[in-house]
Amino acid sequence: SSAFLNWFNFLNSSSTLNNISCYGLCDGSINVIASGGTSTYSYSWSNGQTTSNISNLCQGTYNVTITDINSCYIVDSFFITQPTIPQLQQSFTICPGDSIVVGNNVYDTTGIYTDTLGGTGGCDTIVYTSIQMNSPVIWQQTNTICDGDSVQVGWNTYHTAGTYTDTISGWGGGVCDSIIYTTIIVNQNTSSYDTLSVIGSIVWN
Repeated sequence: SSAFLNWFNFLNSSSTLNNISCYGLCDGSINVIASGGTSTYSYSWSNGQTTSNISNLCQGTYNVTITDINSCYIVDSFFITQPTIPQLQQSFTICPGDSIVVGNNVYDTTGIYTDTLGGTGGCDTIVYTSIQMNSPVIWQQTNTICDGDSVQVGWNTYHTAGTYTDTISGWGGGVCDSIIYTTIIVNQNTSSYDTLSVIGSIVWN
């Protein structure tokens, strides 16, 4: 008796896939190497390319049909992915006159701001910045003084009647500058004069 062994050299492939490096880019690549079957091999990609290696790929699915010289073929499918864009959220509470710098932008009012900044590895990062504004402490005071007396507010000394405005850092336990309105009333010194009348008598002897 005789035994026959039929050996089939099936067509197959190996591949290397590189996904996209940063969100929104198109720098993916796929390299396919055919083996088995009967060389030579042809490659037909779903994006129209005909080489074993394709590059500059955006996110999506790519199919390749590999055909050997005997018209035997296989179909491989690949999916190129991209990373999600990094996001950073930050919040600040600031005082009037202060500001927050994000990248090249300066913010000094209440609001939510969005910036796209270049990050590590050349990938962009979206930064969300929330800003709240602290109110200043406003204090009003009235002082009545005598002529020659004075009132000190911060580093300033006042001794004449009037209304004065001072800005003092952290006064009254606040985290922001305090605005102090000071009204000064000066009582003028008053003097009273008594008149002494002397009536003399002359006695003639």
